[in-house]
Amino acid sequence: MEPRPNAEGVVVRDLGTGNMLKIKQEDYVRLHRIISGLTARTVWQHMVGGNPLDDLIVPLPDEFHDWIRRSRRARSAPAAA
Repeated sequence: MEPRPNAEGVVVRDLGTGNMLKIKQEDYVRLHRIISGLTARTVWQHMVGGNPLDDLIVPLPDEFHDWIRRSRRARSAPAAA
């Protein structure tokens, strides 16, 4: 089966037993791993490693973009004296 854009995966049902199995698409699993491990610290580590912020932002849903940019600014701001 060809991957379907913006889909989690498919559910396969065994007609003999009624058991079901969910098969998740590779791109969905990759995205879920990124989102579940995303913290202000991981954004900072990404940047300190010399990686472009867009490499982190592009694969994510739009609703995460502003949060990542705010996290970057918070880590870049000078500490209060």
